[in-house]
Amino acid sequence: LGGYRALLARFYGLYAVLEPGLEPWAEEWLEDWSARRKLPRLRRDLLALGLSPAEMDGLPRADAPAFAGRAEAAGALYVVEGSTLGGQLIARQLGGLGVAGRADAFFTSYGR
Repeated sequence: LGGYRALLARFYGLYAVLEPGLEPWAEEWLEDWSARRKLPRLRRDLLALGLSPAEMDGLPRADAPAFAGRAEAAGALYVVEGSTLGGQLIARQLGGLGVAGRADAFFTSYGR
């Protein structure tokens, strides 16, 4: 469970800089961008696993991506959206941790 929490914390550090960088394009391209964002789901999962909001604010952040234009932003968004399918497979492997329905929102982004 500790390893799972550490993994989600690393994802949080990535998405905390990735999503704001994608925001200008994603809002233009996706009507439901706010519902697709992963950072709120990571936040919910980490809270359920015992991290406080202050601890989340102190998590290391990835280097901020600088998208040179629409094509790079589209590529990044493609990867982010595509990874949700893989998240479904990962979620199935989490059964033994007892996090289903409690701390698996990131990997089950669009439901089971």
